[in-house]
Amino acid sequence: VSNDNTLKEVTIKAGSINSIANTLKENNLIKNITIFKVYTKLTNKTNLKAGTYNFSEDMGVKKIVDLLEEGKTSENNITFKEGINVRGIAKLISEKTNNSYESVISLMNDNSYIDELISKYWFLTDDIKNSKIYYSLEGYLFPDTYRFNSKDVTVEEIFNKMLDQMEKELNKYKKQIENSKYSVHELITLASITQSEGYNEDDFKNIASVFYNRLKTGMALGSCVTSY
Repeated sequence: VSNDNTLKEVTIKAGSINSIANTLKENNLIKNITIFKVYTKLTNKTNLKAGTYNFSEDMGVKKIVDLLEEGKTSENNITFKEGINVRGIAKLISEKTNNSYESVISLMNDNSYIDELISKYWFLTDDIKNSKIYYSLEGYLFPDTYRFNSKDVTVEEIFNKMLDQMEKELNKYKKQIENSKYSVHELITLASITQSEGYNEDDFKNIASVFYNRLKTGMALGSCVTSY
């Protein structure tokens, strides 16, 4: 369309080749809708994927169609699996974004940053600043799949999304937590140990029951996973 290589973010919705062509034309990325449709038919490239893409006017039809076929969107999805620890989170962030492993760990150990989070989220307390804890946010970053606009996302943005989701999940049980004889940090810690010991929901219930009984009688938890 032109020699302009400025990237523009364009959202392609799921639909027919015709609707995709209209979206591209509206964003001045193709000159002619009919030619675009003929090209996709002749090259048998009709499985174009929805998503948000970075296109420029100098790309041309072939490159645009190739990106749509491959689904190379500008979005960056990161999946943090249940049970992942801070070192695993740092490794995944370094692989999926333009942040280094060291920068993630460094932020985890930034006292000023941790204080900011404590003032923002009700479930984060001074307990997480205990010097015996390796990483203050261990167990508080909710495992899920998160969508970001690009690899340039900051570690702070990633943590904010994970903590926002954690807050959403914990809000369901806020009254029970406040009425519990255990602190939120003790409950999160116990939940983490329980998850590491078990394999499914039934396991978790039984294991947690054993731990609570041991705590009531003053026994040690006797959990091998706490030594990892």
